[in-house]
Amino acid sequence: MLAVATGIGAAALVAGSDREPAPTWASAALALLVGWAYIGSGLVAWRHRAELLLGPVMVFIGFAWFVTFLADSDDPVVFTVGTALENVYLLGFVYLVLSFPSGRLRGRLERILLVAAIVLTIVVELAYLL
Repeated sequence: MLAVATGIGAAALVAGSDREPAPTWASAALALLVGWAYIGSGLVAWRHRAELLLGPVMVFIGFAWFVTFLADSDDPVVFTVGTALENVYLLGFVYLVLSFPSGRLRGRLERILLVAAIVLTIVVELAYLL
């Protein structure tokens, strides 16, 4: 239910955005499709292979994808939060790629790459906003 509400909110932000060059209901539908696909796939994976972290990570990616559309808001506070969190879904995606198929990071290189992604996604983004 939360995924449905979050997705509809994100689609409404996309469709009514002044930030998008030509916001349409097609782009809003695409935003819904991507987010719900990750959340739905993650819930299925989580249920069938609960010992792996891939399911929860995919659910995180789906919700983080919807959070990116807060940057399409006309409200300054919501816009700022959305801009700060705009690329957080990429962290989940990087983790998903690095940990596939076990759902766990296997070596030092994977951990270093994840830390680099965290620095780029969070630290650099916050420095940019300041």
